[in-house]
Amino acid sequence: MSEGAPIGFIWWTFPTELRSYGVPIDTITTLTSLLVLPWAFKFLWAPLIDIFQSERWKLRSWIIASQLVMGVSLVPALFIESASQFPLLFSFFLIHTLAAATQDVSIDALCIAEADPEERSVLNGWMQTGMLIGRSLFGGWAILFLQFVEMNTILVALIGLIWGTTIILFFSEQQSSIGRITINDRWKRFLDVLKHVLSSRTA
Repeated sequence: MSEGAPIGFIWWTFPTELRSYGVPIDTITTLTSLLVLPWAFKFLWAPLIDIFQSERWKLRSWIIASQLVMGVSLVPALFIESASQFPLLFSFFLIHTLAAATQDVSIDALCIAEADPEERSVLNGWMQTGMLIGRSLFGGWAILFLQFVEMNTILVALIGLIWGTTIILFFSEQQSSIGRITINDRWKRFLDVLKHVLSSRTA
């Protein structure tokens, strides 16, 4: 849910709120298109999340750090006027989406690392369910709720969801071990795989 909620908010609720303040449609579409880019290009830094791990800094750490940044970057939006200061608001939301895309990659990597291969399809189904629920709650449903509540209420709920799941994750354990594979070894393995992929006919 904490993976899908930012998508629902950024893709639907935020543009709707800007339009209600009279921001031109072309400006809104430009801003939202730029905010979507971190999800589109997350594959560029996804390998770094695999590479930069240790026994003290695991995938769980990446998710916790990402979600802390996701929440912190939304706090200034509680005090910024959407209509008159949306360029400033955009900068904080860009930080938010970069962290959210990193969280997205880390969650998928954690699922692969922790689950047995035969369990992954079922877990992926549950992950998609949670993601779509979060997306709908902070997308379409949030737009409906804006008839009765202020935007800040939606933002507080979003921050609460993100940090609430962070607390749960903080008290959990990641079972998989990094072992004695060094960062140099992981770099070498990544470059070997990348070379193999880029030299394939499919690529």
